[in-house]
Amino acid sequence: MVAGATATVDVQMVLGLEEQVVVVGSRAQPRSVTASAVPVDVLAATVFASQGGTDLTNQLRAVVPSFNVNTQPISDAASVVRPANLRNLAPDHTLILVNGKRRHRAAVITWLGNGIADGAQGFPGGFTPQFGGDAYDASLVTGLRGFTSTGLTWDTSVNWGRNRVDTFIFDTVNASLGPESPTSFRPNLLQQTDLGLNVDLSYVASDMINVAGGAEWRNERYHLGAGDPASWAIGPYAAQGFGSGSNGYNGTRPENAGTWDRANVAVYGDVEVHGATGGWNLGAAVRLEDFDSFGTTMNSKLSGRYAFTDVFALRAAISSGFRAPTPGQQNAFNVTTELDADLGDVVNNGTVPSTSTPAALRGGLPLQPETSINYSIGSVVGTNDFTFTADYFRIDIADRLTLTRNFSLTPAETRSLIEGGFAEAANLQRFRFFVNDFATRTQGIDLVSTYAPPGFGGSTVFSAVFN
Repeated sequence: MVAGATATVDVQMVLGLEEQVVVVGSRAQPRSVTASAVPVDVLAATVFASQGGTDLTNQLRAVVPSFNVNTQPISDAASVVRPANLRNLAPDHTLILVNGKRRHRAAVITWLGNGIADGAQGFPGGFTPQFGGDAYDASLVTGLRGFTSTGLTWDTSVNWGRNRVDTFIFDTVNASLGPESPTSFRPNLLQQTDLGLNVDLSYVASDMINVAGGAEWRNERYHLGAGDPASWAIGPYAAQGFGSGSNGYNGTRPENAGTWDRANVAVYGDVEVHGATGGWNLGAAVRLEDFDSFGTTMNSKLSGRYAFTDVFALRAAISSGFRAPTPGQQNAFNVTTELDADLGDVVNNGTVPSTSTPAALRGGLPLQPETSINYSIGSVVGTNDFTFTADYFRIDIADRLTLTRNFSLTPAETRSLIEGGFAEAANLQRFRFFVNDFATRTQGIDLVSTYAPPGFGGSTVFSAVFN
């Protein structure tokens, strides 16, 4: 540029109000992007507006065959926010994007993978405490999109979301308090808050090459609030064998409550090359991410698609993945009352942090990230009225997180823990914790076929899907 010269950059602001949900890794209806190198579902708002229900998870289950969610009437916090899964993987392997932006796990769909959902409880004699929670969800995404006269498209956004569950349980007692026990309790407060900042850049380098990149900062904060004193008290009748804490779902003691957060920053880039006539395309992407508690990781992806004719094409992709344990999985602490079939009686079972004192007695260690390799290969057949796609997928996951079996404390260990300040030991007949324990391979096939009879004027579409 010549000294003193003036450069002008024209920027156009574009405001988009259309909401749609993108489900990555599953296919159904004509939403499948047949021109994509990987299976992608784009679900328009009309797909949900045409359904009678108002719950997003149920609506997704109705239109995405590999997406599953069930009602769990007696399952502690899972009764309030229901775990969902995709392709038979764990709930915390499911990611929902709205308008291409990652949203809060619970405020949009459910609070996934936080370690607070336990199995069903049984109570002899038909006595069933009533458990629930006052749930409050909020999610806000705001952003700006635009492009310059030089061909650079940009997108910036701020994403904030919060899920808050103030639990309650009634028609139950804290037996260790005897006749002084109340019959309703507030066991704890569960809250997850996410904040994310994102910028995306895309540049059309030529008629055949597109380059993109961006950066993202995210913070996840998990808060576990203490319950009312009666919900966690170990009363005078505990010495006689009466259960302590609110029966069914024990309260959180103040020393086990707290707030934990984790921040991570990422930069990423990709390049896509396609043929002049659109008959083929190749893509490569890389993401470098740094977690303040897990260090730095790099993941990448290669993809391609080749159209043999205007009707038939093949596509394939391979990528690596990385998922860090959530702050909830690392720090959640809860005690529930469950039936022990061997004893024929109800006992208090706890899920404790893997770094807690009792977990350390059974080999508990800090949780590590899960890593994965993902493969897909498929074919696409498409005409103006008919489409058919078939995609095989394989997902290999290493160091998967799971809960251990239930452990018991010996009388000597219980005394030692109590003397060391871990009062909850007096209330734990059994306990478990998260570990990185095994590797899995999940594989399957997605089939999608759609047909829009031309004689119906385009308003009717028949579809068949299989997973």
